[in-house]
Amino acid sequence: MIWHPVEKEGTLFEIYDINDRAELPRSPIELALPQLNALLTWAGVCFRLEAVHPLYLISIFAFEFLKIYPFNDGNGRTVRTLIILMLIQRGYDFQNTHLLKDISRRIES
Repeated sequence: MIWHPVEKEGTLFEIYDINDRAELPRSPIELALPQLNALLTWAGVCFRLEAVHPLYLISIFAFEFLKIYPFNDGNGRTVRTLIILMLIQRGYDFQNTHLLKDISRRIES
């Protein structure tokens, strides 16, 4: 199940089963800018209301951003950068984060 941002009064999310579709539709290029503006507005409202945990909101934001697919190249890199920015803004610490490969090297040594 995926929470999908909606623009109905009184609700922020609509839930649908992602398994119902083999591939998510991409937005036509002429709709990308308005959809990005709507997504950013939605995310800002959700973060201010603090109605849902930030990790849920960030994952929904990433999913929706990639569904919009605004650029010909670099969408994955862009959304990963935005994810890190949003996590840092919400106080998540990356200084003590270790990569699994580094941990496995230490265990093997």
